[in-house]
Amino acid sequence: MAEGDTDPTQAFQSRLAKMNGDAMAFATTLFDENFQHRQKIRELEGKVPADGSVVLSKADATRWEEFKALGKKPDELKQALKSSEDLTGEIATLKRKDVLRDVAEVGFADSKLKLSVLEDLDGKAEGIEYKIKEEKDKAGNTRKVVYVVSEGKESPLETFAAEKWADYVPALKLEQGQTTTKTGMTGDPAPRGNQTTLERIRNQEKERQAKAQPTGGLSLKERFLGRRAPAA
Repeated sequence: MAEGDTDPTQAFQSRLAKMNGDAMAFATTLFDENFQHRQKIRELEGKVPADGSVVLSKADATRWEEFKALGKKPDELKQALKSSEDLTGEIATLKRKDVLRDVAEVGFADSKLKLSVLEDLDGKAEGIEYKIKEEKDKAGNTRKVVYVVSEGKESPLETFAAEKWADYVPALKLEQGQTTTKTGMTGDPAPRGNQTTLERIRNQEKERQAKAQPTGGLSLKERFLGRRAPAA
């Protein structure tokens, strides 16, 4: 049927007329066309996926072949991926410890830093990074300075610590004779139960303040004479 024809009888007569009424030639043409159509149908049927099969795009088929080449089952690949992610996390933790160790070694202008305290403070902070730069002081001497990048702002570690970690700065600084190493560090209080370093620092400060207060409500003179002041 010619394109645009909707009436089969009209299409037949129109086609026969174009062939000058030669029925044999017309039949031969129809047979050839029918043969070609059937050949195309057979080719298309061969490309139709079987029932229950999945049709993949060329890119997906390539990825599927790559997956099969691995020779691993899905569960095995999931486990391998998890192990890889765990290893990546461990590597990131170790790298962070190396950075903090360098930061503690540089420290402030007047002291190095206690690594255990720095690690606790860093663990409670969010989204901060450290940069170590070389700068010249007023005397022209070159020294390393630690900068902290937080919330898109870069500031010296000493400034950042004074603003964010003010209560812990005294404990963060190392005294003479101490080292930045966490293990075996001089002056670092031993763990007590499940207390963190910061909790130990707070408790020590409370103890120090309690010792600094007059005991028993006695004045200095009364404590010296051994008498208690009369109740108000």
